[in-house]
This record gives sequence, structure tokens and C-alpha cells, in this order.
Amino acid sequence: IAETSLPPLWQQTLLRGIACVAPAAALLGGSAASDPAQQYKDESRRAECVSDEKQYHGAMRLATAAACLETALELASSFDEISTPFLCLAAGKDTVVDVAGPPKLMEQSSTPSEQKKLVVFPEALHGLLCEPLPVRAQVEKEIVQWVGQWSPTPQLPLPGK
Repeated sequence: IAETSLPPLWQQTLLRGIACVAPAAALLGGSAASDPAQQYKDESRRAECVSDEKQYHGAMRLATAAACLETALELASSFDEISTPFLCLAAGKDTVVDVAGPPKLMEQSSTPSEQKKLVVFPEALHGLLCEPLPVRAQVEKEIVQWVGQWSPTPQLPLPGK
């Protein structure tokens, strides 16, 4: 987590405390994280996301917010333990995730530099696979190339053996 995106310690403590007492209470106010127009540029893909009956609609619950905070803090404290190859795709205009986070992950992980890759799409929003073409095609290409590069080639048995 980038230091600039961390809530002050008193807010973290308050969130944890209230979440224990009233876990299902909704957070007050809205944010870019809950505005589909701030996450998804492609209008047809945005409409798909908004109309998806499996997607949660409404304000984030306090227990969920506390769990997200704890998870983010734990992950950030463990960046240096990451030693496997990884691809990090980031949106330059992200309003949900702090854009300072991916470079921090790249810097702090113990994965050798040739085994990790950061690709920033400068004009993209949070939902990279909901960007209009040609950006979405570039995102998909990066994913396919990365998986192909780092996935082991399956050793298929020869017929008759």
C-alpha cells in the first residue's frame, strides 16, 4: 500500500472497532470505487458489469472494509517474500487502486527483475478488461504472452506408449 493511500491510524482503529460491533453497517458516502463510470470506460462492458446479478450493488459494509484493509496491509508487509515470476498490469487513471502501489511491489519483491514485468496503461481506468479497443487488446495480449512465457510446456504422452 502506498503511504499516501493509507488512512490515518486512528481511522484504521475506529474502522476495526466499529466493524466488530456493527459488521453489516454500510459505509457512508460514495467514492470512485463504487462508480462504474470511474472504473469501466467501454460502455457496453460497463453495462454488462452493472447488470450482472452476481455483482454486489450498494455501499461497502464495515466488516468488508476492515477485511480489505487488513488484507492490503498484510500483503504490503509481505512484498519482499514474493519470489515467483509475476505480471503487474496497472491503470494510469485508476481511482480505485493507488497508482503508486505497483511500482512499490516491483521494487520490494525479491523476484529477479527479468522475471517480473510492470505494464502501465496511462489512460486506462481500473477495469483494464473493460477498456475500449485497442487498449483492451493490448491488455489481453500482455496476459496471453505472459502466461505463455511462464507456463510450463505440457509433456503429453506419445500415442501407444
